[in-house]
Amino acid sequence: KRDKRTISSYLLRLCEHLLKLQYWEVEKEYSRRGWIIEINNFRTEIQLILQDSPSLQPFFREALPECYQKARKNILRTTAIPPDLIPQEPPFTPEQLLDEDWLP
Repeated sequence: KRDKRTISSYLLRLCEHLLKLQYWEVEKEYSRRGWIIEINNFRTEIQLILQDSPSLQPFFREALPECYQKARKNILRTTAIPPDLIPQEPPFTPEQLLDEDWLP
């Protein structure tokens, strides 16, 4: 149960940072490097949990839509990004989320 909560937490934060990187132009110049560092940290943490507990891979995929919705709401609350700019559905796949070389 703890690993599921941890995956959800990291997944939420990963989605938030990917959305910032993709859509928050006002802050991108100043914050891009930090966001990328955080993205890499969240990916690493999720991957470590999934390596230790491969049976949680389906949970990771199932948790994505809900975590994305929460991340989207958080970003819209804390930025001036117009709501219609950020898609309702995740603009990335589970594979992209864990791909160390992929960024939006």
